[in-house]
Amino acid sequence: ISLPGTSNLVFSIDEHPMYLYAVDGRYVEPLVVDAINVYAGARYSVLVKLDQPVSIYTVRVANKFANQIINGTAIMSYTGSQPSQFNTSAPYINEVGTALGHNGTIILDEADIVPFDNEAPAPEPDQTQILNVKLYNASYRWTLGEASYPMSNEDLTPPALFNYSSIPSEYTVMTKNNTWVDLIFNMSTIGQPQHPIHKHSNKFYVLGWGYGVWKWSTVAEAQKDIPDSFNLVNPQLRDTFQTPPSTPNHSWLAIRYHSVNPGPFFMHCHLSMHESGGLAVALLDGVDAWPTVPDRYQLPALADPEENTPTTHGLMDHPGFD
Repeated sequence: ISLPGTSNLVFSIDEHPMYLYAVDGRYVEPLVVDAINVYAGARYSVLVKLDQPVSIYTVRVANKFANQIINGTAIMSYTGSQPSQFNTSAPYINEVGTALGHNGTIILDEADIVPFDNEAPAPEPDQTQILNVKLYNASYRWTLGEASYPMSNEDLTPPALFNYSSIPSEYTVMTKNNTWVDLIFNMSTIGQPQHPIHKHSNKFYVLGWGYGVWKWSTVAEAQKDIPDSFNLVNPQLRDTFQTPPSTPNHSWLAIRYHSVNPGPFFMHCHLSMHESGGLAVALLDGVDAWPTVPDRYQLPALADPEENTPTTHGLMDHPGFD
């Protein structure tokens, strides 16, 4: 089950529980659920037992994003079923993805997911970056950090791999190779929807999430005040995870990843309207170990506009990094 678009959809198959066994391509301890809230960019692998009476069962998806009531259905029919059996199956969810209380529907709780392989992150990070998320000057513009990432950065010349100073520093997070990095997504204004954060390159550990103002400089500091909000023993390993809603309060999400794949990579909200509105940042990972671009791929030397002399595109100093 996956969703690449702009909505969060609750998925279910009437009268057929699902056995969840993998999330974002990683095995998890099996969970039995009746419905799954599939947010944009996440992937869930499930098994379904076909052990119910021969009939036609409704497959349901219901939008949970913002205030639009949109839903759709399909059918799963057993061999030998009759057309008259259509629309007779008992639903787990209603048209807005809410559990129907009379049948005890279990909708997946992300907090219940436990990795099948217990791989703990480093106990302490080498670097912590707090990224504020808020609207920026308009209802369709966002920040991730202190700036709103313009999509024009995707067309910069030369590309970041040739010169990591090509992207202005306010749109980047820079790391050294073989270091552990904490990223704190701080919903610095209330009333925000949930943001499915997607990271390119390698996966991250979901250390914790919560409600209220993030007022700490590191996860270690926060653990002293709210230890139950964090899991550093067997946290999920994901490439997409959703921030908590910031209604009616502020909220935050803390992740940790190992910078072991040198290069420039994108991290962004997977809701396309938020990504295009600037809710994104370029991760310049392992800059001290970036590869040398082979000569056959080097860009032609460009003339310096002030001196009218050729310049090549190698790695340059980046403001604020030592």
